[in-house]
Amino acid sequence: MRPPTWPRGRRTRSGGLLHALRRGLARAGRFHIVTRWELAAPPRAVVALLSEPERFPDWWGEVYLGVRILEPGRPDGIGRIVEMRSRGFLPYRLVWRGRLVAWRPDGCVIAAMGDLRGRGVWRIRPYGTGTLAIYDWRVRVERPLLRRLAPLLGPAFAWNHRWAMARGARALTAELARRSADGAAMPAGLAAIEQIMIEQHASHHRLGHRHGADADAGIVAPLGDDFGGASVDADRAARAQDR
Repeated sequence: MRPPTWPRGRRTRSGGLLHALRRGLARAGRFHIVTRWELAAPPRAVVALLSEPERFPDWWGEVYLGVRILEPGRPDGIGRIVEMRSRGFLPYRLVWRGRLVAWRPDGCVIAAMGDLRGRGVWRIRPYGTGTLAIYDWRVRVERPLLRRLAPLLGPAFAWNHRWAMARGARALTAELARRSADGAAMPAGLAAIEQIMIEQHASHHRLGHRHGADADAGIVAPLGDDFGGASVDADRAARAQDR
């Protein structure tokens, strides 16, 4: 006599449900959020502010509680690492590090590591008489407690990020108005980086590397291309830094 077997359909449905549940839990701590800022200021002024993260607490203090430079990186800024303590509306704080893996006058790519791991991409471009700034944030939660809560509170975490970015848009607008009234010039460091990028563009039309790429981050980004068309592996840079 042959031993009894489970009906094939029941086993398939059960296995499929378990597989879907596991996939859902694995993705619960991953976030992809795109923020769009329309600003009444020239792109050069917006880039000048965003290129100095160590000064974020001065004008974006509602969110950035403290920022310190851990490594200055190369003369063009590539490889610079800053440690950030940030918060949102919800009662938790994050400590994470950002490493600049690509930079050019119209945007940058940042590898995130620490309580968050992933990458952020800024794209800055003229928009009417002002600027359109788009931030593409793809991260996963690494902090153990938040990772465990992510299946339940994932939408709240995403809302918290949007709250922080909304505060950033208001704060940046106010800081741009203040600097305009004071007649503040573009920071010398940014002017030097811009000159380096212009020279590189004139010679090879590439980012600062003899092969036109950041070898550690896996970036291939000609200046004429959009970051969306670049091959970016910022998570690899984050893993290398954590080791």
